[in-house]
Amino acid sequence: MVFEFPQVLLLWTALFFLIFALPMMFAPHKILRVLERMMKNEDFIRLRGIIALLFGLAYVTVYQAIDGTWGLLFSLFGYLSLLKGIRLIWNPAYANTKFKRMYNTEGKMILR
Repeated sequence: MVFEFPQVLLLWTALFFLIFALPMMFAPHKILRVLERMMKNEDFIRLRGIIALLFGLAYVTVYQAIDGTWGLLFSLFGYLSLLKGIRLIWNPAYANTKFKRMYNTEGKMILR
């Protein structure tokens, strides 16, 4: 069985979300404490920005077609990831304030 690069990219993305979503489902309070500590570290936020930037570049280079099909959805996802990476690298304090807006001290989600 031979995979093409777009299939490998989608498979990697699915595994990435699966690995990070399962702990959030079973131990959300522990994960939120870890995330709260990581959001205070600007170097970690910039590293997340670099990873988001590379992730977005990979999607944009693979799915360049903006023709009204499913490729459009993947291209938009890549461009949004590029913008997120640039925003996190440029202004890491934004991630901390966004995290505080989303979660209160008990770890419950605030809908705004």
